[in-house]
Amino acid sequence: MRRYYIASCNFTALLAGWLLGGPVGIGTLVSTFGEGLVMQLVYDLVRFEPRDVRHRSVIEVIKESRA
Repeated sequence: MRRYYIASCNFTALLAGWLLGGPVGIGTLVSTFGEGLVMQLVYDLVRFEPRDVRHRSVIEVIKESRA
């Protein structure tokens, strides 16, 4: 389900850019619809799971760097 949400956001941005007069070529289409696929392939290749990342706030990073 999340994959379709991201694809629809990418398509909406592409459409908005085109409606505003921007050029839409083969590179634009490939980057719009191929971005998620490439990211997923790289994540699988390096065995990276984004959901397992522990996010920290800027305050936590500053505190850790001073310690």
